[in-house]
Amino acid sequence: MERKEPLRCFLDYTLITDETGQKNSHLSHQLAVGAEAGLGRLGGLGAQVWLDWCDVEHTADGVRGHDLQEADYRAYWRPPVEAAGVFLEIGWIAETFPNRTGDAAYTNEWYVSVGLDDSKWFGTESGVLNPYLAYYMDMDNYRGSWMEFGLSHSFFLARMGLAKTPILQHVSLTPSFLVGIDHRQVTRSTRVGTIQYGIDIRLDLSDLLKIPPKYGYLGLTGFLYFRDSLLEPHIEDRLYGGVSLTFTQ
Repeated sequence: MERKEPLRCFLDYTLITDETGQKNSHLSHQLAVGAEAGLGRLGGLGAQVWLDWCDVEHTADGVRGHDLQEADYRAYWRPPVEAAGVFLEIGWIAETFPNRTGDAAYTNEWYVSVGLDDSKWFGTESGVLNPYLAYYMDMDNYRGSWMEFGLSHSFFLARMGLAKTPILQHVSLTPSFLVGIDHRQVTRSTRVGTIQYGIDIRLDLSDLLKIPPKYGYLGLTGFLYFRDSLLEPHIEDRLYGGVSLTFTQ
């Protein structure tokens, strides 16, 4: 399958809560900016920059500011296999941590992710379980790997009797389930590391504001997740939520 778009750009800004129940909890800001070039029968090549920073309070002088926690740089290739209902991505991520020093300030990993459009199996208009599998192999700090398997399903309110209801006709609800498996990255064994449950509530602003498709897609999403950790104290339980604004062109 050939990519019809010669170049696709995207931007996502997320405001997310820090660990709940913490005395010094704060909000984190995350920004992802990227572009993907269509290569015809060769698929597509893309690159992305992801930043994570938070509001911090310097108790010594009482000044509030911003603290960059992490900056990631990703490059990937997507083979042209969408026609078969498969979404395959192979890439590399460079992860930097400005608040750390020495070798701990940088690592990198290779990854491969596979998503399946199971609407072809169920004969439905959109995916039913949308299975997703990803494998990340750290090449520097940890020399281990992390695997993820996820399921999700989107409920479009317009298809559930609300097609003429203002605002709600543009909303979708997406519950999700994600299992993380540690292979000698967090611990020196292979075991289930985390189980995550979540829900996204998405408002299609492009549809609501009647923005022509040629100007891109604009969406607003609120989300709430609970991560149940089986690797404490290395990874803690976490209940968090936030909101994200997404634009793609």
